[in-house]
Amino acid sequence: QYTLTDKFDGNMLHGGVTGFDRKVWDIIPTIDPSLTMQYISPDGEEGFPGNVKVILTFKLTDDDELLMDYKATCDQPTPLVLSNHSYFNLDPDAESVALHHHRIAASKYLEQDETYNPTGRILPVEGTRYDFLGTKLIGADWVTGEGYDQSFVLDKPIREFALASETSEHKSGLTLSVYTTEPVAHFYTSKNLQVKAGKGGAAYGPFSAFCVETHGYPDAVNHPEFPDTVLRPGQVYHQRTIYKISHTSILP
Repeated sequence: QYTLTDKFDGNMLHGGVTGFDRKVWDIIPTIDPSLTMQYISPDGEEGFPGNVKVILTFKLTDDDELLMDYKATCDQPTPLVLSNHSYFNLDPDAESVALHHHRIAASKYLEQDETYNPTGRILPVEGTRYDFLGTKLIGADWVTGEGYDQSFVLDKPIREFALASETSEHKSGLTLSVYTTEPVAHFYTSKNLQVKAGKGGAAYGPFSAFCVETHGYPDAVNHPEFPDTVLRPGQVYHQRTIYKISHTSILP
C-alpha cells in the first residue's frame, strides 16, 4: 500500500501537489524539427514507487497538427497515466464554449461519484446528457454552473490510434480534431478556470474553454475490472495524441 499526496478532497489529481507539469524538464538535442524533453521522477515522489523516466516529444506538422509522443520506463511497478491538459476556445471573442459543436466517438462513459472518481460502472451514453455520438452544442444539455467534467470510453481497441473527438465553431470556421492511442477521453469545460491575464491580456473564466484529455482508465488501481495502468520494469509506456486544426466543419 502506498499513500499518495492529497491534491483534491482526499484524492490524487494531476500527479499530486507538484505534478510533471510543474517540473523542470531536460531538453534532449535532436536533428528532427521538434521539441524532445526528459524528466526523471525519483522513487517516492508524490508517494509513487519507482524511478520513472519520461521522454516527451512535441512536433508541429505541415498538416496543422500538434503531435505529442510519450514514452516512459520504470524500475518498480508503478501506476502511470499521462495526459495533456491544454485548453481550447475556437472563437477568441466568445466568453463561453457553450455554442461550440462537439462530438465524441464514445458510446459509453465512466460513472463518477460526487468527488468525480469512477465508481467502476461503465454506462451507455444513450438517453443521457453525455451522448455526443452525434454533433450537438456543448451547452445543449449541460447542467448550468457545472458543465462537463466526464471521462468517456472511446469506441476503439485500447492501443489503436483513432479519432477521439471533433469540435467546431461556426464564427471562426475552425475545427479541432483529436486522435489518440488511449482508451479514455476526459471532456472538461473548465468550470474552475480562473486566468486573469492570458493571451493579449484577456481574462478566461469558467466555461470559457474546453479540454479533451486522452489517457488510460482513471483510478484503475482501485478497479480490477478496468484495464491495467501499472507500468512494470522491462515495459515501455507509449502513447501518442494529436490535436489537429482544420476548416473541415462538423456543423449540422
